[in-house]
Amino acid sequence: MTLPPLTAFAAWLEDRPPLTVVGERWSPTNCPLAQWLESYTGRCVAVDTTTLSMQAWAGSAVWTCVPMPADYQRYGVLLDAAPATAPRHVTAQDAGAVLARVRGEG
Repeated sequence: MTLPPLTAFAAWLEDRPPLTVVGERWSPTNCPLAQWLESYTGRCVAVDTTTLSMQAWAGSAVWTCVPMPADYQRYGVLLDAAPATAPRHVTAQDAGAVLARVRGEG
């Protein structure tokens, strides 16, 4: 499975109004990365701190699990540690600010 670069995630975030909720912190299937990858691939996605799982359908649900790239991992760590605008909710603006930190460190 080839994952898109985080620049594609940045474009996805920029297409949303800044205060739109794009996911939740500490949620493997509802974090912004999972939401973006689900819209990108059309498959259910779950992320944790080191792996990404994507669901495919082969008569029944089959999950493929791959190691998460370092920049994806760094994004998840920083996002979960960032102050929230509301409990667990992440706006496009918040997600973009965290992504800018990751891209600036690269």
